[in-house]
Amino acid sequence: MKTALAVGLLALSLPVSALEAGRGSSPLGQCRGVLSGPCGAGRGPLLKAMLRHARPTPGMKAAPALPPDAVVVEAPSGAAVGAEALGAALADARLVIVGEKHDEPLHHLVQAEVLKLMHARRPGVQLGLEMLDYTKQPDLDAYLSGAMSEADFAAFWKKNWGFDFALYRPVLDYARRGGIRVRALNAPPEIVKQVAKGGLSSLTPEQRAAIPADIFPIVDPRYLAYVKESLGGHGSKSLLLKRFRALGMPTGRMERMLEAMQVWNNTMGERALASLSDGPMLVIVGAGHAVYRAGILESVRARTGAGPEADGMRVAPATGLSAASATRAEDGMRVAPATGLSAASATRAEDGMRVVLPYPQDGESLSVEEALARLRSPDSKELELADRFWLLSK
Repeated sequence: MKTALAVGLLALSLPVSALEAGRGSSPLGQCRGVLSGPCGAGRGPLLKAMLRHARPTPGMKAAPALPPDAVVVEAPSGAAVGAEALGAALADARLVIVGEKHDEPLHHLVQAEVLKLMHARRPGVQLGLEMLDYTKQPDLDAYLSGAMSEADFAAFWKKNWGFDFALYRPVLDYARRGGIRVRALNAPPEIVKQVAKGGLSSLTPEQRAAIPADIFPIVDPRYLAYVKESLGGHGSKSLLLKRFRALGMPTGRMERMLEAMQVWNNTMGERALASLSDGPMLVIVGAGHAVYRAGILESVRARTGAGPEADGMRVAPATGLSAASATRAEDGMRVAPATGLSAASATRAEDGMRVVLPYPQDGESLSVEEALARLRSPDSKELELADRFWLLSK
């Protein structure tokens, strides 16, 4: 009885994501997890006991949990595989982005699962964050080292990011326990806000020096249309506009809003790229910075010479860049040397970069069959958004 009580108390102290770590991970019968039984045997006795004694009391809202068997859809084929197949597909990737809708708990559980899959195969994997700007790295390091308490860090996180730390606890807790290096990637918010207000040309020399010398423009026409629609506040894609407003950023002029978006994407892209010499990286960001394999990845490709020319698209002149800081005098831009990624690798399969999206993105409730039918529909172009889609269907 004492043993059962102790196990029950332990279960209550753990997040559901931890309790579910041993679930089967594939509709094809693959499985993994330290708490599960042998492959194919389902939950082990310890996990069963923990779950049995951790049932919520009446009126208690159950914590969100991913479906017990992961279904991942590959693009462009539309084939359905399991989590282990996803892990194998990411084993040689240098840069992986898992997009999110910031306030969707299940999206953050997917991010934690992808980090686990990569860490199992690449112990040197790093975690990159949109949520903190790079000047906050000392505070992040203090939390990871234990010098800052979780309570203090949660308050710091809320103040700087605006969303509750509890949403991100699964992925950050795994990183901290696994000794995974975590890097703050974003641009200082006061600089992005100034760009949205007055454009790149309104920055002081000190502010301009704090972001990349080369702010490459958005080139992919699909992504450009997506961002414009998002910033225009139309339909369900207005999340970017909500983010602008939450930061108190002006939203009246599309040109300046696009420049602010480019500052975000280029800063995160440049800093992620510079970190790849220390190992592969998983970056967690809002999906709007990664759809169509553009945004951050477009910035990285521009810096490595792997694109966007490699995709048949010419780089347009960058707005607000000083020609004196460029080596390409004719267009005011410079292609930085490749770091960690091959400049010759340009195709979806060869550029060493992958995008994974939880699906559906907007919290809609779909069955597996409905989600597969939607993604595979000849009329749908959603498979163009990413390389893999982790279904959230029940």
